[in-house]
Amino acid sequence: MIKLFTFLILFLTQAVSARVNCNESYSDCFKNIPSKIIESYNEKEYQGKNLVNLKLRSMPIVSTEKNVMAVINKNSDLKIVSFFKLKDTDELSLPIKKWYLVEHNNQLGFVAAKFVNKIIEYEILRFRSDDSKNWLDDRNNNHVYIDIKMQKEKGEQIWKVILYYYDPAVGYKEIQYEGLKYDSKLINISNQDNFIIEFLTEDKLFLFSNVKIFKGVYNRY
Repeated sequence: MIKLFTFLILFLTQAVSARVNCNESYSDCFKNIPSKIIESYNEKEYQGKNLVNLKLRSMPIVSTEKNVMAVINKNSDLKIVSFFKLKDTDELSLPIKKWYLVEHNNQLGFVAAKFVNKIIEYEILRFRSDDSKNWLDDRNNNHVYIDIKMQKEKGEQIWKVILYYYDPAVGYKEIQYEGLKYDSKLINISNQDNFIIEFLTEDKLFLFSNVKIFKGVYNRY
């Protein structure tokens, strides 16, 4: 009981100190957070905007206003540096467990993640088969349409690949899989179908496939 009481006193003392340094009260800290309350974190950077006026805190603790460094106006541009998911301990119950470490106006601090809209940027490539027509131009005619869409988050390695096929005599078919690029090839890593995309140039590729309707040359559009 004495140990529990001591921990709570130390934690609350830290929480009410403006711009408190975690290492002054805890032997094991990470990014100014006691390590024992960190469940997971991710250091990937994003851009974001806050949905409401939002308090920037020196620590992700809401039991006090003393650790508030600034108030960020609604719809401000934020640089999200990392994401933290916190956890309760035997000594402490946290009302907000998901936080972003953000940079704003040259200040680095924590904001509650639920009030921030994370902006994800994608790289998207589209290719059309040599045996296909542009369905937007020829939708009223009985043509075969075969397209590939490749999409990934900027900074990531995994591509989401979507194959589209429409034949008026047969119907519509769509296949999705994940691919990883090796040199000039994009290899299927998520299912049993043998899809291999080889980039012949920046604007032309060949799709090797055991699904015959998709095999062939495609051009970027």
